[in-house]
Amino acid sequence: IIKKAKPITIITKEDIKNTAAQSLNDLLANVLGIQVTQRAPFGGQADITMDGGSFEQVMILWNGMKLMDPQTAHHQMNIPIPISMINRIEIINGPTANLYGLNALSGAINIITDTSMEKTSEILLKMGTSAITKDEKDGKGWYTGKSIEWNANFQTGKTNHSTAIKYLSTNGQRRNTEIEQWMALVQ
Repeated sequence: IIKKAKPITIITKEDIKNTAAQSLNDLLANVLGIQVTQRAPFGGQADITMDGGSFEQVMILWNGMKLMDPQTAHHQMNIPIPISMINRIEIINGPTANLYGLNALSGAINIITDTSMEKTSEILLKMGTSAITKDEKDGKGWYTGKSIEWNANFQTGKTNHSTAIKYLSTNGQRRNTEIEQWMALVQ
């Protein structure tokens, strides 16, 4: 029997500290073979494709747990995991990733968060504008976006917990693309 190595890329906490990425989407966009498509600022309405597959063929996992919209598999990166909480990211390219299930035909990304017993808390505020007027009937207005994220690690007894909450609001990049959403993860 010939055993072949799995095509796995691991991004460590040290790698993350040495990058200029401001979000999980920024971080993954710099990995060869991964394409991040964002339709709004601050990671709103984001999808991942790998090695020529579609967004439906990429499995996103958080600590080994599948994260996916069961209706469309769309916007799979609408998850509030700040890069400060990430311990490492395991990226498995190609059909080897199908060990995670049917939706991992072109690859899988397992985001592993820090499980240390250290208590931490962080708030991130982001605001921005394109400084270009929106395409509306009256031609007035600006493209704007804002987000606020809170994450914390804390301990209860002998168990460690991680929590992340994110609010994102944007008036869209063109007509009828506004977003207002709340996201939360609890571990």
